[in-house]
Amino acid sequence: MKLSNDVRETVQRRAQGACEYCRLPQEASIVPHQVDHIIGRQRRGPDDVATLCLCCIHCNLKKGPDIASIDPKTGPLVALYHPRRHAWREHFTVATEVDPSP
Repeated sequence: MKLSNDVRETVQRRAQGACEYCRLPQEASIVPHQVDHIIGRQRRGPDDVATLCLCCIHCNLKKGPDIASIDPKTGPLVALYHPRRHAWREHFTVATEVDPSP
């Protein structure tokens, strides 16, 4: 199903032009951000505006249709970040300095 221009504009406006996963502004990307199904169609995710988000190409390719993954440090299956249900600051941090150690 192709999304209407109205739906795309609504998603972009709500996201303020930035990827809802990594917060990359559209202006900083050479590839246009995409409208992503937070829960992919393969997982029966609906086309409702509330279940869509703006996503950069990098995040969209990394996430794919997945809704969960195995935590590499602790081992259990954990839900991936959901921009409508989770607080960004509770899931991510922004590094202000580069760690020189390998």
